[in-house]
Amino acid sequence: MGIKEQAFGFIVFRWKQGAAAASKVPEFLLLKAVEGHWSPPKGHPEGNETGLESAYRETEEEAGYKKHQLKVYEDFERHLHYDVRSRVDPTSTVRKRSSYWLARLLNPADPVLISDEHTIFVWQELADAIKTAQFEDLQALLTDSADFISKLEES
Repeated sequence: MGIKEQAFGFIVFRWKQGAAAASKVPEFLLLKAVEGHWSPPKGHPEGNETGLESAYRETEEEAGYKKHQLKVYEDFERHLHYDVRSRVDPTSTVRKRSSYWLARLLNPADPVLISDEHTIFVWQELADAIKTAQFEDLQALLTDSADFISKLEES
């Protein structure tokens, strides 16, 4: 089955507030959708948007973060593939690809402003974020993100 739906978003992280500069600890942003699942901010493209443009727009809509508040690591792009209920025919399923880039919130104190598509948000260190994320591929993506972050030379 080919890809029928696409979504784009950011794995948003911040440095844990109060953490010593020598031991920076990343925390990941997860949003709980009205439907009950947890994920980073993401959504479907509109018009002729590129994937990156969609990710910026969706992150602003769902979490309140604008482009100037984020540092995006474009060399970290990962894709998840899974089946979802078709938006055209809810009795059938289609293949979906969600593409993510890694993004650091530049000011860790900037507040999250969640949309009405979500009920709550959390900032969590990797171990807790993995427990919150219900899907193995998202858990693996968070782990991959943490590995990438640990190798960053700049902050």
